[in-house]
Amino acid sequence: MAKFGYLYLNNGTWNGKQIVPAEWVEKSTQIHVLSLAEDNGSDGYGYQWWIPNDDLPERYEARGRGTQLITVVPELNLIVVTTGGGFDMDEVAPFLVASLKSDQPLPENPAAYGRLQENINAAAEPPEPEPVKPLPEMAKKIDGKTYVLDSNPLDLQSLSLTFDEEKGEALFRVGLPENQTLEFLLGLDNVSRFSPGEYGLPAAGKGSWESDNVFVAYVDEVANVNHYKVTHTFQDDRVTIQLQDPTWYGNVEFGGRLEGSSEQ
Repeated sequence: MAKFGYLYLNNGTWNGKQIVPAEWVEKSTQIHVLSLAEDNGSDGYGYQWWIPNDDLPERYEARGRGTQLITVVPELNLIVVTTGGGFDMDEVAPFLVASLKSDQPLPENPAAYGRLQENINAAAEPPEPEPVKPLPEMAKKIDGKTYVLDSNPLDLQSLSLTFDEEKGEALFRVGLPENQTLEFLLGLDNVSRFSPGEYGLPAAGKGSWESDNVFVAYVDEVANVNHYKVTHTFQDDRVTIQLQDPTWYGNVEFGGRLEGSSEQ
């Protein structure tokens, strides 16, 4: 993504060779239509590039779902690339803007560089595990049992939770169409567990009981874009699910019933 942005920043040249015609770069990064969509305000659109309409330096962007961005700022000779999900670029941008100090290379600062490396290394370490709280009675009641879900936008068919208090983990099973199943390990000690998620790509999961009948699961598809928060509220033989995914689905609510129970 950064290479693609670099190619356009340099008017279509790469290592002195014209890969994309300079005229196309200029034309494709100009406004040809305006978007009136709620999530884009009145930003302009060129040929596959968005041109933001605001007070910040002129730039153009390739925008993908869940804040996959290539941002090119020609006057600052700057390319910004973000990948991942579950964050808002509007919240990150002020930190990036504040970090721009000079158009020229800054003098060496070994002390600051050392602190940067320490912070990078610390960020790569998992958090310290927290004591696992005793499971509520509801956990024992639903342990290993399957809930059949009502119709929902994600086309999920069923779910079940199996708790291992000794390991501080829960197994979160989600039934999909055509008898397919996804399984996510959830750390109950605030440390994510990794599982092969959809398409075999790793997913990080953790969960906790917010109250005696409310369990929250967090599933971050770290090799993909989706970032789910799934809140389960159990009552009698029913479960109400609030699913949040800022990368695509937004907030969705649906329910389900314990397999084998009668409809009320």
